[in-house]
Amino acid sequence: MSDPIPELRLWQAVLWRANQDLQASESSRDREFQDVRRWIGEYPSRDFREVCMMANLEPDFVHPRLHKALSEKLERLAAHRQRKNFAAE
Repeated sequence: MSDPIPELRLWQAVLWRANQDLQASESSRDREFQDVRRWIGEYPSRDFREVCMMANLEPDFVHPRLHKALSEKLERLAAHRQRKNFAAE
């Protein structure tokens, strides 16, 4: 029987990387940000659910947290953009 731990860690790393791409983005136009934004979505997609299940995590637990992080990041980016535009005036 093979060791399931490496595969489990791989899928957990996929979720970790999605969060890292989300947090590291400096613009909502960054490709990584757009990819993560689509993948997280308003509701967990089939792919999202599958990754969570392969990571041995409950999609209905993970999705609201990532979606909240996405919403907060969008708010921070919008506030930053407003400050930048205001300073340019």
